[in-house]
Amino acid sequence: MSTKDFAASTGRHKYWELVEKELKLLQDECGMLKKELRRPVDCAVCRADHSETVFTKEGFTFVRCRKCGLVYVNPQCATEKLLESYEMNASLDYWVDVLLSQGEQEYDISKFTRACEELEELTPGRRVLDVGCSIALFLKIAKQRGWDTVGLELNRKAVKHAVEEYGLDVRPQLLDQADFSPESFDVVTLWEVLEHVSDPRDVIEQCSRVLKPGGVLAILVPNRDALSARVMRSHCSCFGGRNHLWYFDIRTLSALLDQTGFEVVRAETHLHQVQEILTYLNYKNPYYDERGGDDLDLPDGLRRKLEDFIMDNMLGYKLLAYARKVS
Repeated sequence: MSTKDFAASTGRHKYWELVEKELKLLQDECGMLKKELRRPVDCAVCRADHSETVFTKEGFTFVRCRKCGLVYVNPQCATEKLLESYEMNASLDYWVDVLLSQGEQEYDISKFTRACEELEELTPGRRVLDVGCSIALFLKIAKQRGWDTVGLELNRKAVKHAVEEYGLDVRPQLLDQADFSPESFDVVTLWEVLEHVSDPRDVIEQCSRVLKPGGVLAILVPNRDALSARVMRSHCSCFGGRNHLWYFDIRTLSALLDQTGFEVVRAETHLHQVQEILTYLNYKNPYYDERGGDDLDLPDGLRRKLEDFIMDNMLGYKLLAYARKVS
């Protein structure tokens, strides 16, 4: 299935339209984030305030830390505005419908089944907390495999689905609001969550508090090193300044985990996005447009080599890391 067809079948086009409307409410007359909503930040990894602008997109400025290389949004949208959007927001409510579409379910079931298999290789424990669990498909799969599962999620529509349709223990709370006992989980997961939070270090430290010694933290984030991000830059869909605030690669993520008492024990990237890159190089929208007969393309053999090169060198669109609590 082409990228365009997948986006259409999962309802992403409507989601993107809703996001575009909501972004306009945050922008001033020059198209930038309104002054009263701006919150200046330092680097989440090294705490330095020494960055250079990479590009601007949708009213947000993306910068790169000159010290450690982390890419992040600065200034960011005020924290209270972000929390409000996660609780009651049209695009985020509609995102639940995207996650429930057949195409997305097929992809996510495969992704989360593989994640369960990898976690079962890394730890004998079977009590897991999924922070920012959305509709809790991962927890549903884990529970079917015999795990004891708990989830946290702010979006009310997602919580309702997880509780009523899947019968799961999912609570509408932030991690620092939950009353979990220290060292009470074998695994904590952050599936596409860390890039959204205002303070990644604080969230990881909170995860550490509820993890048992030797427990595993699983993190999935957009990959700052992705070939698609490097080539398409601001045109790459991972860059969205309202909700995606931090862009890690394996070096910066490992550094942050090391600083918070974790050791990365396994890391990989997913989604090569070769077709999206080629579509972009043909002066087309990489997510909306289709290939034409005269478009630049690659012979099958060369395409496979490029796909393998991307995956072998941690250049995929998503970065997945498993880290063990060591202190």
